[in-house]
Amino acid sequence: TAAAAATPKNCIRSNEVAMIAHIEGILSDKDAESVVIDAGGVSAGVVATASNVNVANLTVQNAVGYDNGTDLLGAGITLAKNGSVIRNCIVRGSVNNHAGMSKKSLGGGVYLSGSAIFDSIVSNCTASGSTSAATDQCGGGVYVGADAGGSVISNCLIASCACTDSANRYACGGGVYGANGASVLLVDSRISGNMASAKGGGVYFFTTKSAAVSRCELSENILDPNNTSSLNKFGAALATESASVTIRGCR
Repeated sequence: TAAAAATPKNCIRSNEVAMIAHIEGILSDKDAESVVIDAGGVSAGVVATASNVNVANLTVQNAVGYDNGTDLLGAGITLAKNGSVIRNCIVRGSVNNHAGMSKKSLGGGVYLSGSAIFDSIVSNCTASGSTSAATDQCGGGVYVGADAGGSVISNCLIASCACTDSANRYACGGGVYGANGASVLLVDSRISGNMASAKGGGVYFFTTKSAAVSRCELSENILDPNNTSSLNKFGAALATESASVTIRGCR
């Protein structure tokens, strides 16, 4: 089993993540840690392949990528169809690594497609791999795929996640990755202490259909200092390529 990437410098540690989340009111009175799914590093956490599925009030940890036959999707929680919702959950300590496979790692913690995540924490998760294509390891915290109806990330904390590759040059979207054809609304959330090898230490949008970031805090996100290439490295907080992004009221 591949080891998780080193924790980025100046990141928020997992115990601090829980403390901050409770202080900021991200978790409701119904504690998400009352139900814990520990995948033990051998399987994915929660996988929903149908539409209109609700996942709520639980913690998923130590999970690995879900193999759908083509790619490896979100290790902690995968919502593969439109209309599904994650609410009041914690996803932590999970790794999606396609090394040795001809597949992509899409979402170290969560994979969304036309779905939403509300009032949740994604921390210490990694998407990684060994190939030299920028689209092969994406979204250390949350990966948002192409969809028909749009995806929402609201009132969430995404912290201490990483997206890496063996060459230290190609992985993008340490916290959040918006994919080709996706519609993404990121609102009232904190994206902090995440790292990407190449682009978008906090957030990365790649040819998204539409993207908006509103009332969010992006702090202490970095690009891998071991990547010395100036041609393939930009946007420690947020990066876009061929995407129109609206940003309002952020800091």
